[in-house]
Amino acid sequence: MENLLLKTKGNKPRKGKIEKCSYCGKEKYIKPCYINKFKNYFCSKDHANLYQIQNKYKHNCLICDKEIYRNNKKYCSGKCYRLALTIKAEERRLLLPPTDGAVKRCIRYSAKMDNWRKAIFERDNYTCQKCGAKNGEGKYIYLEAHHIKQFAYYPELRFELNNGITLCKKCHKLIDHVRGKPNTKI
Repeated sequence: MENLLLKTKGNKPRKGKIEKCSYCGKEKYIKPCYINKFKNYFCSKDHANLYQIQNKYKHNCLICDKEIYRNNKKYCSGKCYRLALTIKAEERRLLLPPTDGAVKRCIRYSAKMDNWRKAIFERDNYTCQKCGAKNGEGKYIYLEAHHIKQFAYYPELRFELNNGITLCKKCHKLIDHVRGKPNTKI
């Protein structure tokens, strides 16, 4: 007599196969798409978990050392996983120090540089020192603080007031450094 699990309601044969539960031995119908997908088959999720515990799939969480029973997991929870990511990022930060460009960007956009810019503008009375352009009377002039001796080549002069001058955007473009070569004609 054929197995009843392989027949549908209309006695039409099913294409799957019958396998025994790896934990309790009870027969279970397996759909065709799952036949070659797993080594073990289970009649319920509880039996799958019990089988893993019984067959020593247990190991410890890499962060909190709590015992877990999942074969492909390294951490017991999302909290431990996020903590592990933080630790890895800190290690990477220590192994790979920031580049010179990153350090210079941090300096260029620091509060100290902002204060230097404001001091230059106030000293020069918010007026371009080359063409004399100034805000007011219906016109808007975009002012920039220019380093006379280049920011990149003279780190000791970066925050010196004597090394700065106020220029409008148009004059700054004319004076500014050309392809890394100092152009300090003011």
